[in-house]
Amino acid sequence: MILLLHRISILFLIKPLVPNLKSKLDILFTGWFGPIGVAAFYYAQFSMIETGIEQLWLLSV
Repeated sequence: MILLLHRISILFLIKPLVPNLKSKLDILFTGWFGPIGVAAFYYAQFSMIETGIEQLWLLSV
């Protein structure tokens, strides 16, 4: 519970400094999965788009 509340509350505080956090949903998503989870999601989607191989998405999730 501490980790959940800690990350999300910090993100709400630094929202003016991070232009990519546009909505509350963005903050909740980033706070829940953390920077490593968001990066993994991004790289899985990026590699699927670049290679066209949808199996990469299935393997990474």
